[in-house]
Amino acid sequence: MTRAWSGLAVMLLAAFMDVVDSTIVGVALPGIQRTLGADGAELQWIDAAYPLAFALVLITGGRLGDLRGRRPVFLAGVAGFTAASALSGLATTPEVLVAGRVLQGVAAAVMVPQVLGHLRAAFPPRARGAAFGLYGAVLALAAVSGPLLGGLLTGADLFGLGWRAIFLVNVPIGVLTLAAGLLLLPRPPARAGPTALDLTGVVLLAAALLALLYPLVQGREHGGTWWLACAVAPLLVVFRAHERRVTAGGGAPLVRPGLLADRAVSVGLLVGLVFSAGGKFGFVLSVHLQTGLGADPSEVGVAFVPFAVGVVAGSVTRAGPRRSPEHTAIRTGMAVMIGGLVATTLTVRWWGPDLHAWQLAPGLLLAGAGLAVVTAALVDLVLGAVPEHEAGSVSGLVNTSFQLGTAIGIAVVGSVFYAVVGNAVTTAADHRAHNLPTSWSTRPEAAAAVRCLAAEHAEAATTGTRPSRCTIPADPEIRRLAEDAAADAVRHGFARATERGLWATTGILVLGLAAAGALPSRRPRIRSGAAAR
Repeated sequence: MTRAWSGLAVMLLAAFMDVVDSTIVGVALPGIQRTLGADGAELQWIDAAYPLAFALVLITGGRLGDLRGRRPVFLAGVAGFTAASALSGLATTPEVLVAGRVLQGVAAAVMVPQVLGHLRAAFPPRARGAAFGLYGAVLALAAVSGPLLGGLLTGADLFGLGWRAIFLVNVPIGVLTLAAGLLLLPRPPARAGPTALDLTGVVLLAAALLALLYPLVQGREHGGTWWLACAVAPLLVVFRAHERRVTAGGGAPLVRPGLLADRAVSVGLLVGLVFSAGGKFGFVLSVHLQTGLGADPSEVGVAFVPFAVGVVAGSVTRAGPRRSPEHTAIRTGMAVMIGGLVATTLTVRWWGPDLHAWQLAPGLLLAGAGLAVVTAALVDLVLGAVPEHEAGSVSGLVNTSFQLGTAIGIAVVGSVFYAVVGNAVTTAADHRAHNLPTSWSTRPEAAAAVRCLAAEHAEAATTGTRPSRCTIPADPEIRRLAEDAAADAVRHGFARATERGLWATTGILVLGLAAAGALPSRRPRIRSGAAAR
């Protein structure tokens, strides 16, 4: 058992690197733009290439671990991730950096599913809850740490590296993980049966996922991509027919056709998707704190510390010896998370433009605890329903559902936020412009400046660029008052848009709680290897 925990520690270090790298880049984009001269489209790809490549390859990476052994596949993924991080950190053009991010995502998709596969294979049921609790804690803490580490590393300008440090720091960590993995991870026993990867299935599934994910990831910037979603259903039908043929021929399908007939798997994946979509409340809070209230990235990271504390508390609860059954834990954790989000939303509504990060602490603490409980129990339930030789494939499915839910959540919540923020800022600016002192001789010019400055700020939040086209009164005192009024209007408008975005995430989680009612009330009985095939 000691060796199992040592191996898990190695794999969790790699999982931590993956999640951090999926969130760390956002705060470094301005520096990347200045250094490499990237345009807006290239910056979007630098940010989106990693999660897109990661989601496309996850199921394939999980299946590779089932067929070729989790240890060698995991080590290959770590080596590839380390090399891709070095390429990204040394990039001299936007194109090279995008290529490095794609390779990072592919390598991460190869190594990450092996973590859950190791959990399923190495730990007996009585210890699995604690292991899954630790897994959930590490992932949630990594998600919180990404923006904070990105801000600290970029701001510290270590050795004059600037933004490059966020990638190059992975190189020594990756080398350490690789060395520890060679020493501590158990060698897999020889596997009976077919070991060839279903390459046709890989292509078909990747095409279906790309058609679904690309519009979600890039749809707001490239609205003409939504037609791709029409290809998803036909591609999945062809994929399913192909997998049936592979199974009938005695081969190893990428996803066993009968796998989703198990209610623990099918409903669990659906709940995971909806839960992940509702878990993207941090997106609107981060935008509000940085763009609306002017906090820097490190301050935003500190603001989410209570969320991290909640994650630790929830993970300890789930890892305890008297933990509740999985279906009960999922519903309870979801309810706690909803309560935390409601508290956070009401806090934003109550304090509005005067919000301070510490006021969010109670709601974020509850949300973090609920998230940790749901993550650990959900993964435990789904993986507990399948035989060991399919753990990698199902791990890929679980992670893909999380990734897809994340993309959906950002698309939905982002759409709500950006649909509201412009009008909310304009309304607040009109109100403040109307209330300017009537004694000012330049009152019309000052009122126009308030409206224009506020509109510029709202446009910057939507497009990422802030034009300078406003005419400001020459009188220093009037100029200052006009700028203060515009800033106040922005804070009010962003608070209103953030509130709407948080209500949207709460609604998504309520749907997830309803879906969790269909989860089986007992741990499913794992079928024998022969029957499972």
